[in-house]
Amino acid sequence: MLKFTSNTDYKLTEVGDSTQLKGAEQIYIRGSPGVDATNSKRAIRVSQGNLLSDAVISGSDGQYIIFYNSYTIPGMSGGIVLNSQGKRVGVHVLGSPVGYGCKPSHAAINGGIPIHLIDSDKYTEQSIDEISKLFLDALTLSVKENLSKEDLTTALKKYTTAIQLKPNNALLYFYRSRVYRLLGESSKALADSSQFIKLAPENAFAYNNRAFNYNPEEYDKAIVDYTQATKLDATSVDAYVGRGGIYKQQGEYDKALADYDKSIKLEPNNTSVYFERAAFHDERKDYDRAIANYTRVINLQPSLPVYENRGRIYFKKREYYKALADFNQAIEINPQDASNSHFKTPVL
Repeated sequence: MLKFTSNTDYKLTEVGDSTQLKGAEQIYIRGSPGVDATNSKRAIRVSQGNLLSDAVISGSDGQYIIFYNSYTIPGMSGGIVLNSQGKRVGVHVLGSPVGYGCKPSHAAINGGIPIHLIDSDKYTEQSIDEISKLFLDALTLSVKENLSKEDLTTALKKYTTAIQLKPNNALLYFYRSRVYRLLGESSKALADSSQFIKLAPENAFAYNNRAFNYNPEEYDKAIVDYTQATKLDATSVDAYVGRGGIYKQQGEYDKALADYDKSIKLEPNNTSVYFERAAFHDERKDYDRAIANYTRVINLQPSLPVYENRGRIYFKKREYYKALADFNQAIEINPQDASNSHFKTPVL
């Protein structure tokens, strides 16, 4: 912990009691994403989410680290974690990237250090017990970029060992289910998701996780789980977006749009939801609404896929100069992506 003195009078948030955090509690992450190909300037971003069941991994001296499903961006590490009362309860330290066009928080993995450990000398390497070490090692492997099958297999073994040591930790089943899914073992992923619910029956995230693991022929079951998640947590954006996607595939477009609209009402700055709704309108050939949603994403945080997709729609509408401008912008964001070059050819 770095301490310093300053002549500037900084306004501080009130410190909350991180020992009293409960599973499914709403939290907020405040940080400044870094500047990269998808983010042209550094600015404050606040991301809403919920604590996961058994969200605190226990070290030998007590609580060690909290986990939540907020959507975060690289560069937000070091930002503060606020509880539902806006009080400071931790510092954000761990996240996995979720690219635009991906499902929003389904893949989000985030962790923070509770404030009561930061303000003490308890947070040391020696304070972490065997289960926590196994968990953190497995987590580090399973969120790497360019994941290999060897990484996933090693992570799976570590999660399994941790579960054998602590079989009633619901969080471990959630993360192992994710690894099973990435390995293509859908039945095992679903079994772990069901165990997550058995251990945390009042946690909305548990139902969202199982719904996400159902195969297409089981979408009716997924809808039941997503609906249960909305009953347990009426602010669960994951549930509305997930259910909306299934409704769209089943041709129930009014229900799908209602769920997307609800998601945006809950999180008006969630770029992933606008991306989903834009794709929905594009498929429905409602091009003006699709463009409006992609434009909203660009206003919030421009990225290559958004310009590329909006350019395709302009091309469909025969607005070729606008299409060309978007394709040029996409190439400017990432000149190495040759996939954009062929979009310019018919425009020219």
